[in-house]
Amino acid sequence: MHLIVGAKGLLGCAITQHLGLCGAPMVSAGRSAQAGEWQLDLAADPAEWQVPAGLSAAYLCAAETRLQVCEAEPERTACVNVERTLELARRLVEAGAFVVFPSTNLVFDGHRPVFLEGHSVCPVTEYARQKVRVEAGLRQWPSRTAIVRLSKVVHPGMPLLRGWADLLRRGETVRAFANLHFSPITPAYVAEALYAIASRRLSGITHLSGSGQMSYADLAFALARRLGVRESLVIPAETPDGPARSSVLDAGRAARELGVCQPEIAQIVGELLDSLV
Repeated sequence: MHLIVGAKGLLGCAITQHLGLCGAPMVSAGRSAQAGEWQLDLAADPAEWQVPAGLSAAYLCAAETRLQVCEAEPERTACVNVERTLELARRLVEAGAFVVFPSTNLVFDGHRPVFLEGHSVCPVTEYARQKVRVEAGLRQWPSRTAIVRLSKVVHPGMPLLRGWADLLRRGETVRAFANLHFSPITPAYVAEALYAIASRRLSGITHLSGSGQMSYADLAFALARRLGVRESLVIPAETPDGPARSSVLDAGRAARELGVCQPEIAQIVGELLDSLV
């Protein structure tokens, strides 16, 4: 039985859909559980938790992911993102489940062309520091846990892109960073890889990343072209911290050991932009 914690979120929904296609038995967990689901609120007292029996794997997708909120409320968000997440992981491991934890490429500062699993972490945001703390905590169960670092997961409902599209359609300008890059991957690609990791109990750190990267400014220019508006409405900007930052993770392990192929950046971006037209 596979447990999806945070089943109603972006990754949780993708994992649920993939498990359904594979015919894998599963149970969902969330704050507002319905019949047949496990009610779990990471902000609640852990004494109230009752871990389901018979679990083979668990995906820990519930978290406060908004960077601004983590910066503004580090103690509250760390309670959920770190302390309660590690407590849940401990109980799941003790119950016999293999725990899969989605982490982020933000554990790195972006100042290398490509990041390997063995590179030292260097987080620069509170959200990333919290992920690093969970990664460190999970290493106490080295054969029972998987840490999966993700590059940028993109989807049609991204508020940033929808906001840009609205502004451009109205003939208003869009400011987009030219020195901040992202390597896009889809929820479906992540779900396929996470299921393979859980099924094979591939412990340790695995990276999932797109086949290349592009700047946010280049994405905004591409969106303007797709919408048929003037590219001059896009104003390239620079992040305050200066040099260009990379988001590419080396995903060789996933390809070698799982047979999961990296998605092509051109196809992902094309489909993403098509959804906004």
